[in-house]
Amino acid sequence: MPQTVIPLRLPFLEAIEYWKKKVVLANSVYTQLEKEVKKRAFSVAGINNLDELQLVYNAIHEATAKGLTFIDFKDQIADVIEAHGWTYPNDWRVKNIYRTNIQMNYNAGRYKQMNEENDTRPYRMYIAVNDENSRPNHVALDGKIFRYDDPIWDYFKPLNGFG
Repeated sequence: MPQTVIPLRLPFLEAIEYWKKKVVLANSVYTQLEKEVKKRAFSVAGINNLDELQLVYNAIHEATAKGLTFIDFKDQIADVIEAHGWTYPNDWRVKNIYRTNIQMNYNAGRYKQMNEENDTRPYRMYIAVNDENSRPNHVALDGKIFRYDDPIWDYFKPLNGFG
């Protein structure tokens, strides 16, 4: 009988490090912050209960650190989902919370890695998702290559859009 090989999942340390620096804040506080300060905070629109926010934060942390699936994430925050009515047909909120935060963590981690490679890999290629939700300016940049210090990255560094 052939042996099943299970791929080894290595933790993405830079993504985990980025997430661990976030500060959990009630949405009522978060919305009053300046744009630059918001980058250091974690909140979910409509949630002001810090226990609920901490539960969501912890679930995203675990998903980032262990590669947990969306289903695992949903199971961990089931009480929050129920309390806010984010069940079908409103489950798009839960998908958005998961996808946005996981992608943000991975992009921030990869961006940190890339900045450590400036001397050996000075060029970056912009890659758009190219799905039905892609903005025209993102599609237009797809496949374009720029130096790491090109001003374009001030406007289009990852994560530069949501859904």
